Amino acid sequence: MKFSVLALDYDGTVARDGVLDSDVKAAIVEARTRGIVVIFVTGRILTDLKRVAGNLEFVDAVVTENGAVLSFPNGQTRIIGHRPPQAFLDQLSRRGIQFQAGECIIESDAAVAPQILAIIRELELPLVLLFNRSRLMVLPQACICRPDFDSSSVRFDTSPPASELRKAFNAGPCTTSAIVTLFGLPMPSK
Repeated sequence: MKFSVLALDYDGTVARDGVLDSDVKAAIVEARTRGIVVIFVTGRILTDLKRVAGNLEFVDAVVTENGAVLSFPNGQTRIIGHRPPQAFLDQLSRRGIQFQAGECIIESDAAVAPQILAIIRELELPLVLLFNRSRLMVLPQACICRPDFDSSSVRFDTSPPASELRKAFNAGPCTTSAIVTLFGLPMPSK
């Protein structure tokens, strides 16, 4: 079996304190020259990832916002989830809660989770809180994709956008060729 796709988490895996090591970047470039498709997978918002990592043209694709946004070096972006409700964003601002809004998620400090949860309850919104170190991500229930990486598959939960992806993968675990096909990337030659 030929190794053809490498999915890498950004924070704590290829980057420390948000900084991508130049040796790691060189290794990624080398892997791509050998025909391996390299994909960054992160909970970060795409604009934030670009701010800390710079130009992302050295990878084949980027999966951001906890699986809700797919981005390619050619500038094409595919949104799998949906935008946070404006009423929710308005309430966060009115209450002075600092946050960053992505295409589908809200990112904030984990310390404000109780205040954010109170807003979600008041507005009766179908949103989920996910914690990552000292940060908090607020996602619509419908766009939570859980990449459970092992050597050959990715699994998605059964929420509506994820079930759409599952159909693309014939309702089972995704092979690396299916991942590459979904992302619109050419499969490396064997």
